[in-house]
Amino acid sequence: MAIALVLSAVLVLSFLLALMPVGPALAAVVAGACAIGVCLCPHLVLIAVALAPLIGRRTGVPLGAIQLGGPEVAVVLTLGTWLLWGAGRRSLFLRVAPAGWALFAWLWVGAASLLWARSLPAGAAELGKWLEVAAVYLSAAALLEGRSPRPVMLAIAAAGAMEAIIGLVQFGLGIGPDEFRVLGRFMRAYGTFFQPNPFAGHLGLCLPFALAWALASGGPGLWERLSAGLAAAAMLAGIVASFSRGAWLAIAVALAFMGLIWKPKLTVLGIVAAIAFVLFGPPLRQSLVLQRLSGGLSELPGLNVARVVPTDENWALVERLAHWQSAWYMFASRPWLGVGLGNYEVAYPDFSLPRWQQALGHAHNVYLNVLAETGLIGLFAYIALMLSALGRAVYLGVRTHGERRAVAVAAAGSLAYLAVHSLTDSLYVQGIELLLGLILGILSQSPAEVTHSRAAGSNAA
Repeated sequence: MAIALVLSAVLVLSFLLALMPVGPALAAVVAGACAIGVCLCPHLVLIAVALAPLIGRRTGVPLGAIQLGGPEVAVVLTLGTWLLWGAGRRSLFLRVAPAGWALFAWLWVGAASLLWARSLPAGAAELGKWLEVAAVYLSAAALLEGRSPRPVMLAIAAAGAMEAIIGLVQFGLGIGPDEFRVLGRFMRAYGTFFQPNPFAGHLGLCLPFALAWALASGGPGLWERLSAGLAAAAMLAGIVASFSRGAWLAIAVALAFMGLIWKPKLTVLGIVAAIAFVLFGPPLRQSLVLQRLSGGLSELPGLNVARVVPTDENWALVERLAHWQSAWYMFASRPWLGVGLGNYEVAYPDFSLPRWQQALGHAHNVYLNVLAETGLIGLFAYIALMLSALGRAVYLGVRTHGERRAVAVAAAGSLAYLAVHSLTDSLYVQGIELLLGLILGILSQSPAEVTHSRAAGSNAA
């Protein structure tokens, strides 16, 4: 009887598909296949989160101050899958690690800061982004319990590789606006983000996952390693082609951090050799990289940005410093809970410097932005979140082996990258922030799994 019902359903669906146009019919088949795959392996829905930054919110639907786009669809799918999966099992699995509690503390402080905010819609939009991060974290922690994070890791690497290829084509063919040209001839890569810095930031967060998988012992086969290695190389080239100074510094720190966890002695030797080369090697004055890194620095007379006359060479740097100074003034006006989460741009006109009255949306420094919007309490909560996540990643990177170790080292590298690049930019745009929730969920591995993985590695040795 059951077989007859299934066959009847297949015949009816086939008939309906035959009556539909080719495009919608193919879309329906793909959607049905994805739905069946998610029902059989619920954690595969997390791939949508990994791919969400490629779409962003630019093609979304505006809803007041909130823009509903690809990231929101990915969050709804993920959260819905977790809830339906829990309903099917008649138990909703919920795990909150120390980093999770730190995330909830940061959310609480952000919500409390809105009590005195000038614009509740702007604050609600920013708080909504962080609620999405929390939703992804809880869903990923539950759906990955007892399962391999391999598909998610590969999806993050694939998303970064696709973005890198788009950016490299733009760089190679010179496709882009004139304001993206640097050093007189190079077009900065910007990908689907329409700005070089978030483009480079997305690649920097994804690259550690491709690199760690290429170097992992155990799980991946030769072709998988080769593909991951090529993806990592493409992303590194994309970061270079972005000419983002913050990304260059952040990826160097991230790779060194990963090396210190994986091969500490070899990494220390490499760092010493790099420093020796810079100090005693051939002169680097004519290096294009050095020209980009030092652009505009010689023209800054002191730290008072109001006295600096902006030029084509120092514009980007002085603009950032002006916004940093304004963020500090906001903090000084309300040191404990700030001007309100998401209210930096709203409050900016009252704290702006001469020549720099136009707000950029954020302070181009996450720590100063957090300090301005949520005060000292918010900064402590945010730093606690980052340190607890980094500590968990390092712990798992040292205590586990094989595939699990590769995932932990990748997460550590990605978090280190985020921490450093946040000194010069905010990467919490276009759905990139969802990767933080995904990383936190990946790191929510039970102690029993860690012990088992360690014992397995010892037996193998």
